[in-house]
Amino acid sequence: MMIIGRKISHKNNQQIHNLLYGRSKLETVSETSANLNEFAIVALIEFSIDSYPDIPFRDCVLTVYFIVSCLLVSIHLLALLMSVCISPEITSVLCQKFYWINNKNEELLSTVTIYIEIA
Repeated sequence: MMIIGRKISHKNNQQIHNLLYGRSKLETVSETSANLNEFAIVALIEFSIDSYPDIPFRDCVLTVYFIVSCLLVSIHLLALLMSVCISPEITSVLCQKFYWINNKNEELLSTVTIYIEIA
């Protein structure tokens, strides 16, 4: 009987560890995305094409630069949005961990793990 109890306890500890790990990943993504967005916006503002009038494909370079900058900002904003929406849910589950541990039929936020990895 004790061996079964230890296995269940180990499984619960692993689930709680995975939740804490996911929460720390989301916090890191949130901070990193905010910093990268600030740098991308500053780079976008400081870009001056008038300084280089001799570039033959000046309009193409400018268009590609703006497209890449917009993609960078939108991807990081998406990651920031995902981390901001999922992080409170993980925190609430961790606050109610005794309920979730006793309810063995449900996995702890098994559906949001893919979103954590995407973020």
